[in-house]
Amino acid sequence: MTYLFNLGAFNATWLVTVFAAAEGRLWPGALVLACSVAAQSFGRLRVRLPGLGVLACAAAIGFCIDSALWELGWLSFTERTQFSWPAPAWMSILWVNFATTLDESLAWAGERPLLAAALGAVGGPSSYLAGEYAGALTVGPRAGAVWALACLWALAIPFFALIAKSLRNSGHAEAHSAGRGDPS
Repeated sequence: MTYLFNLGAFNATWLVTVFAAAEGRLWPGALVLACSVAAQSFGRLRVRLPGLGVLACAAAIGFCIDSALWELGWLSFTERTQFSWPAPAWMSILWVNFATTLDESLAWAGERPLLAAALGAVGGPSSYLAGEYAGALTVGPRAGAVWALACLWALAIPFFALIAKSLRNSGHAEAHSAGRGDPS
């Protein structure tokens, strides 16, 4: 059940963020992301979420990736908010939103990197093209940009999944050794 809750929260946050960005508004996406994280962290269905470090890392890396794609002319953004050069802040919201799935609905990706890469190669470009359809950004020139997005996301999902898995496993090892009273 937590898997479905996490996936639903991810999709709801994505939709609100992208459609609000298409209208030139940042705050609805930020508000829904904050509510999503709070509901998953403190709600009745407690979802496993990565730590703040992973979420911040996803935002920073995503900002750099989207900024590079913008610099290369493969992405252009409909709306430019304050403090958004070159990639707008709402794109970082989407990267944090993606990271919220790493310990729950995408936890399997750390065990299956090839399948995770395939998901990224298809899902990454599809997400950007859906954002274009919503009016939040433009992807182009089409073939080069879609190919770049496919390659980037084929690397991004396994990369983030392995980081999340490593942190999850080290957290379990620390908790286990602390419970036994090991000095290590």
